Amino acid sequence: MERIYLRILELDKFDTAEITNDSEATHSVMVAEEDFTVAVEFLSKYLKQIKPYLPFDPEMTSGPEAWS
Repeated sequence: MERIYLRILELDKFDTAEITNDSEATHSVMVAEEDFTVAVEFLSKYLKQIKPYLPFDPEMTSGPEAWS
């Protein structure tokens, strides 16, 4: 597995995020080694367009229900 390091300045605003190195990162993503190049290209292209989904019900943000 390879790790892609991200620096997200505001959690609810991914348009402030950037791919960075491990010493400046606030988050990281693990990807399979064979998918690393494709994943970096995808994140470089679309990271600024990602809008997080935050449900209105706080109960939906934890537990198995959050992933269904």
